[in-house]
Amino acid sequence: NELVNRPLKEEFIILIFGPLFQLINYMLFKDINIYFNNYNYGLFIFNLLPIYPLDGYKLWMIIFNQFLPYKIVMNLMLFISIIFIVINVKLELIYILIYLFLFVGVLKEFNNIKYIYHKFLFERYNYKFHFKNIKQINDINHFYKDNYHYIKTNNLISEDDFLNKKFNLF
Repeated sequence: NELVNRPLKEEFIILIFGPLFQLINYMLFKDINIYFNNYNYGLFIFNLLPIYPLDGYKLWMIIFNQFLPYKIVMNLMLFISIIFIVINVKLELIYILIYLFLFVGVLKEFNNIKYIYHKFLFERYNYKFHFKNIKQINDINHFYKDNYHYIKTNNLISEDDFLNKKFNLF
């Protein structure tokens, strides 16, 4: 139930606490228990892989969302997730099960892209965010996070006007 339109800086701050906690655990227990230390380090590295829904995926989403439209970033990152799953799968049962679980999650997310994008647009309509950055776009599928848009068709339409037409049923 979290907002898709959460500011990128806020997403980054929330995201960084997971890996930071793992690093703190690593530092606190590095001399006490070698097994726990190796496990924690492995979990830290694994979690930074750019595979949906891991923290590495979210980190790269934040980075790419600064330069590319949201819908393109979703497709790109899910494609990258599949590549990393294929590259990292090993022929041991536990790895196969973990990566199979992640692969199914990526496929479900691919199937939900249009719904997630509609949620992204509907939140902008419903909550009336105030973005500082302004972008002019030519395609309604090229909305950026953290930006207000003007859509260039035959004339220039504001984001508010476009979203009002799209979601205002009465």
